[in-house]
Amino acid sequence: MRSLEEIKVVKDFMIFINSFENVRDYANLSYQEQIYKYIQDNHKPAEYEGILLKHMRMFETETPFYCSLTTDRMVNIVMKLTEEEASEYTRKCNYSGAWYLKEDMTQLEDDLWVNDEYVINYERADDDNRYHKKSEMIYVDEDDIYIYSSEAKTNYKMAIDDGEWHHIDNLTRVFHFDSPYDCSPITRYVYSQDYLDHNYVIPEDKEFYVNRDVCVYICDCDDVVLDRDYLDEHYDFCNHCDEWYPRDGYEHGEWLDNYDEWVCEDCLTRHYVRCESCNSWIHDGDEYYDEDDEDEEHCLCSNCYNSGGPQRIDRNENLNAYVGGYHCNHGVWESYKLEEETNPPFYIGFELEVEPKRNSEYNATKAAKSALNHIHCILSHDGSLNQNGFEIVSQPQTYEYVMKEYDKYKECFDEIVKNGYVSHNSRNCGLHFHVTAPTQNRSRAVARLWLIIESFKEEFQKLSRRKGNFSYCEFLSDRSYDSDGKFKSIYKIAKVSEMEKEQTRYLTINDQNEKTVEIRLFKGTLNINTFFADLQLVNNLFTLAYDIERPITEIKFSDLIQGEYISQYCSENSIYTEKQIIDESEKYVETEKKMMRLVKNILDMTWRYIEESKDIQVKIINKKNVNSKEDPFQARNDVQRMNNRISYAVEYYCSMLRMYRANNIPRIINIFGDMGLYLDGMDSEEKTKIRKKMNKVKEYYNQL
Repeated sequence: MRSLEEIKVVKDFMIFINSFENVRDYANLSYQEQIYKYIQDNHKPAEYEGILLKHMRMFETETPFYCSLTTDRMVNIVMKLTEEEASEYTRKCNYSGAWYLKEDMTQLEDDLWVNDEYVINYERADDDNRYHKKSEMIYVDEDDIYIYSSEAKTNYKMAIDDGEWHHIDNLTRVFHFDSPYDCSPITRYVYSQDYLDHNYVIPEDKEFYVNRDVCVYICDCDDVVLDRDYLDEHYDFCNHCDEWYPRDGYEHGEWLDNYDEWVCEDCLTRHYVRCESCNSWIHDGDEYYDEDDEDEEHCLCSNCYNSGGPQRIDRNENLNAYVGGYHCNHGVWESYKLEEETNPPFYIGFELEVEPKRNSEYNATKAAKSALNHIHCILSHDGSLNQNGFEIVSQPQTYEYVMKEYDKYKECFDEIVKNGYVSHNSRNCGLHFHVTAPTQNRSRAVARLWLIIESFKEEFQKLSRRKGNFSYCEFLSDRSYDSDGKFKSIYKIAKVSEMEKEQTRYLTINDQNEKTVEIRLFKGTLNINTFFADLQLVNNLFTLAYDIERPITEIKFSDLIQGEYISQYCSENSIYTEKQIIDESEKYVETEKKMMRLVKNILDMTWRYIEESKDIQVKIINKKNVNSKEDPFQARNDVQRMNNRISYAVEYYCSMLRMYRANNIPRIINIFGDMGLYLDGMDSEEKTKIRKKMNKVKEYYNQL
C-alpha cells in the first residue's frame, strides 16, 4: 500500500504529462522515459523515480480502484488505487458520483462530500438548515434565502415578468388564455404592477385577470370582454369600423334589414345615405339615380330604381360578334403614331368602361360598332359592368396621334350616348390609362409618379371625379405606411410601392404589368372634353415622371395642367394649388447606408467566430490524436459538437450574406431571429454586441 505522499507524487506526475501544454512532448515516450524527462524538466528529487516505477508495477499487477484526479473534461485523468488505498485516501463526490482524493474535496456535512469544483453548486437551505444542490432549491432574491422543502416551496411562485421567485403574497395570480375558447388556461404570477396593467385585465364577464391580447375592447366605453358568447349577447359589431358597441342602454347605431347587419352611428353618417323613395339606408356606391337626375341629387336604392321597368335591347344583331371575353385582347397589339414621330417617348392606351343607362331604351350593337368604327380599339366584356356593358380597350397610340383624332372621338362618344349608354353617370365605370413602361430606371420612374400624385393628392382626387370611393384605385398614403399619412421621398415610395406591387393591383398606380404602367384614377366619361383633359394630364404626368434627370422638387402643379383641355377643366372646377413637392430621399439613402454597414459588421463578426471555432476544432483533433489514453467516446463527441457548431454558424453566415448582396433587409431581420441557435457557442459578450447591432438595424429599417 502506497502512502498518501506517494499518491500525491503520482498525481502531480500524471496531471503534468497529460496537460495540454505538455502532452505532445510526452506522448511518444515510454513510461520510463516519461519519468526521467519529468524529473529532469522539473528538478524533482531522485527518489521520485522509485515512487513512480512502483506505481507502474502496481498499475500492471493489482486489481485497481479508479479515482478521478481532475475534472478537466479535455484531460479526464484517472488513477488506479488498491481497495485499501481508496478506502483510506478517497471519498465519493455526492454531486458527480466519481471518487476523488480527500484533499480535493470539501466535507459540507457528515455524509456530504463534494469535489472542490462542485462546491459552488451547493447552498444551505434556510428552511431546514442543511446543504442541498442549488438546482433542487429555489432562490428568493427579495429575501436572499434558499428554499428546499416542498411545504415551504408552496408559499413561493416564479413571476413571469422578472423570472424571479417571490412570496405568493407579493404576486398577482393571472390566467393566460391561448384563445377566447381555451378551456384550460395557464396559471401565471406577476410581480410588477406596470407589467400587470400593460398585459392583463379583468374583463366584464370574468372576475380575474386574463391576458389582454385575447380580449375584445368595446368602443367608446371601458368594457373589455373575453367570452365570445357573452360578447354576442351584450354587444353589437359594426363591420365598417370593426368596433363593438354596447347593446343595452347605449343608442349608437341601427340594424339595416337590407344589408342584414348592424352599423354604428358614425359609419351611418360617413358611409350611408337615405333612399328618397323608401327611406332605407344605402351604402356609398350602391345608390342609383334617375336618368333625368343629371346632377345626382336624389339617390335611390336598387329596389326603387329597378321598379321603373325592364331594360330593352335591339336584338337584331348578336353583341358577342363585336365584344369579346374579358381581356380577350392579349397578343393583338398594334401601335399608332404620326409619320413625323420617329422615336416617341411612350405610347398611351386606355380602357373606357360603358354600360346601358338604367330604365331606358338602348342599342348595344350600334354603340359597339360606333366604337370600333371610330377608334383603334378592341371591345371586351367585364364582370363589374351591368348586362351588355362593355370595355373599350384602345390600341397603343402616341399622345400626338390621339390629339389629331379629336373629331373621330367626339363623333364616337356622341353615338354611344345617343344609343343609350353612359359612363360617368354609372357607379361601375372607370377610365384607365396604360403607358409604356420605361426600359431603364423603372422603379425610380414609378416612384416619381407616386411622389407627384401623393404630393398633390387632394387635387388628383378632385380630378378623378370620384366621390370619395377609391376602393379600386387606392393611394399609398391611405394604407398608413407613413406616420403622417404622406410620402416625402422617392426613396421611401419606391420601397413601399415595390412591397405593394405583388399584393394588389387595385392602387392608383398599377405596376404589375410587364410592359406598361397603369393609372386607374379616373371615373369613366363620355364627355369628349373631359376625356381629352384626362389624356393631357396623363401625358404631362408621365413626361415629368420619366424625365429622371429633372429634379422632382422643381415640378409644380401648374406643370401638370399644361394643355387646352386640362387647364380649362381645372379652371372650371377650381382645381389648383401652390404646394411644392418635397423629396427627403438623401436622408433615407444615408440611413440605408448606415444599416448596410451594420449588417456587414455583423457578417464580419460572425466569420471571425467561425474561424476561431475552426482553430479550436483543430486543437481538439490534435489533442485526441496524441493522447491515446483519453476516452475516445468523449473525444469523438467533442469533435462532433464542434462540427455542428461550425456547420450552423456557416449556414447562418451564408444565408445572411446572400440577403445582404440582394439588399433584402426584411429577410436579414428574419434571419436575426435564429441567431441564438446558429451561434450558440459564441462568447456572451460577443453575442450581446451582435444583438445591439441587430436592434440598431431594425431601428433604421423602421425609419425606412
